[in-house]
Amino acid sequence: MEVFLLVVLFGFLIYIINNLKSRFDGLEDDIKRLSKKIDLLKAVEKPSENFAVKNIPIIKEEPTIPKSEAPIASSVETVKEKIPEIKTEYVDFSIETKETKATPLAEKVISKPVESKNPQKSFWENFKEQNPDLEKFIGENLINKIGVLILVLGISYFVKYAIDKDWINEPARVGIGVLCGVLVMGIAHKLRKNYAAFSSVIVAGAIAIFYFTIGIAFHDYHLFNQTIAFSIMVVITAFSALVSLSYNRIELAVLSLIGGFAVPFMVSTGEGNYVVLFSYIIILNIGILAIAYYKKWNLVNVLAYVFTILLYGGWLVKDITSEKPHYVGAFAFGFAFYFIFILMNIINNIRSKGEFSKTQLTILASNTFLFYAAGMSILANYHPEYRGLFTAAIALLNLMYATFLYKKFGLDKKAVYLLIGLTLTFITLAVPIQFEGNYITLFWAAEAVLLLWLSQKSKISSYRFGSVIVHALMIISLIMDWNLFYNKGLTLNIIINPIFITGVFAFSSLFGIY
Repeated sequence: MEVFLLVVLFGFLIYIINNLKSRFDGLEDDIKRLSKKIDLLKAVEKPSENFAVKNIPIIKEEPTIPKSEAPIASSVETVKEKIPEIKTEYVDFSIETKETKATPLAEKVISKPVESKNPQKSFWENFKEQNPDLEKFIGENLINKIGVLILVLGISYFVKYAIDKDWINEPARVGIGVLCGVLVMGIAHKLRKNYAAFSSVIVAGAIAIFYFTIGIAFHDYHLFNQTIAFSIMVVITAFSALVSLSYNRIELAVLSLIGGFAVPFMVSTGEGNYVVLFSYIIILNIGILAIAYYKKWNLVNVLAYVFTILLYGGWLVKDITSEKPHYVGAFAFGFAFYFIFILMNIINNIRSKGEFSKTQLTILASNTFLFYAAGMSILANYHPEYRGLFTAAIALLNLMYATFLYKKFGLDKKAVYLLIGLTLTFITLAVPIQFEGNYITLFWAAEAVLLLWLSQKSKISSYRFGSVIVHALMIISLIMDWNLFYNKGLTLNIIINPIFITGVFAFSSLFGIY
């Protein structure tokens, strides 16, 4: 492993040296071309400037003709006869110079750079231009690179041989890996100003070297226990997050996120401690989401949401089917993740007060439904009688979010209407889950009227459509109530009985709407 890291490191160095040299050579060629163009432009500007200077005294001579007195009339007449001749000659001369001399020079200046770009030189011609002295190139450039490559291979084979012969013990091997990561990080820091994108890739490689080195030291060499390995990897994750802020690169933030979620797997020993695991994930999410909020990196938010769902969902499925499931802890951490991502999705839009994107609305809705599914699966085995109450509680939470955020921050109406829609949806689901018989019909009749009222107030046609659906469910529930009560052969009062009151309430709802 250490040999491979050394080979990669020196390979990077050789590649960087070659890349920098080719770039510097290209810059020198560009400077030469620009200097030639400047010389051509100076050569074109000089005759026009001289010509303008020579014409200035001729133009100024016209108003300086002295007025002659009456006795010298003949001399004045001769001057007047000569002036038109001078003017016509000057005008003809200026036009000829503009048309015949200036334009051809301008055309030549424009055509020369175009002609220099058209011909494509071969590789050998470019090589000869960049390296006119072939002997110097071989002695100072080529042999140096071959020597560096031989040195790298020699050191690599020596390190491998030393490891095979146990001349280098395990702590020294880990030290070599950490040293390689530090060297790669130093190279990236040197290149960050001129090659920002390339340096961020090198930083990613350095952070990966740190992760894998500590992982090998823990799993293969057993140099330290799980707690120390976990702490070191947390420090590496925090360092990579700070580097992403310093470099202002979203790729490094994504790498920090991936590395942070991979840390529990890299130090896992098979003995699950879900409290430590999910406490760490909560802290990681808060830190990463704070960085994403500060830098407006929405991709980081989405990835953190997806990774959390996969990690928590996979653990929950395995835990529920185990012999000793942790129902209370699973529900508590599920609610913590739900609350974090609800706030994350909304807080990101409070500062700008912009409209929610489709991705953000999807996260807002899917987060609620996924938490509801997790909670229902937990309560189905723990306390089934609380499932209806849990459904109503989620509806109440969405209503509180919508009310608070709309009044406090004037949030986007699309998000508010979505939260209201989620509220009504879970209220509709809570009734048949928690109640039985005619209570379901009564509640759905009232909800249908409420949906129609919301449709008229908000001018959103979706609420009217929801009212129609709830009314259809109410009619089906009413028919089931009739069948249930009348087929039992129960003795009921003529008017004052539950099924009659339910029917009156249901038809009143229909009449009030239509």
